[in-house]
Amino acid sequence: MSLRESQQTAIALAGTVPLPAPFPAFGPVSVVLIREDGGWETYIKIVQVISLHRIVTRYVRRADIRAIRAPAGPKPNGGPESWPIRKFKQAQGEIDAREQTLRTQAKDQGTPAELELDWHAQAIVYVPESASVLHRVEVGVTAAVSAEDVGFAAAPTMCCHTAPHPPTFPNPSINPGPLIPPHP
Repeated sequence: MSLRESQQTAIALAGTVPLPAPFPAFGPVSVVLIREDGGWETYIKIVQVISLHRIVTRYVRRADIRAIRAPAGPKPNGGPESWPIRKFKQAQGEIDAREQTLRTQAKDQGTPAELELDWHAQAIVYVPESASVLHRVEVGVTAAVSAEDVGFAAAPTMCCHTAPHPPTFPNPSINPGPLIPPHP
């Protein structure tokens, strides 16, 4: 039995999530080599500009890529709905070429901990629902809001079943004391 292209695509996308999300969101995608545990690990970086003040960057492992949807040529012709879907095996050669270039650069002793090469200016990457994703959110705020944000890390945590819990500090010598007044 042989499967048609549409059937192969349906199987490749089953159980996957498009990133950026929700569909039809898209963004620049690049191949990134990151120093990890004394070696180098290859990731795919997906950037989503949500607004002028909010950017979400996601890193997924190369092995988690199931498919990519990107314009067929250098200039997009239509929206993401019209872009072809390439399964991982079809895109693997492009990733391999970029990874090899990055690994050559990584041999230099003064190499930074992260190297990056653009892959697509506009794309959607499909990964399994259970894939691990490093999810970074960057938010543009005023200096005053940014300075106050430090306090959020030491704010009490809330649980739906109990009263607020004061934060725990690994080193008791830096414990600033109770952050919430005791209940009367």
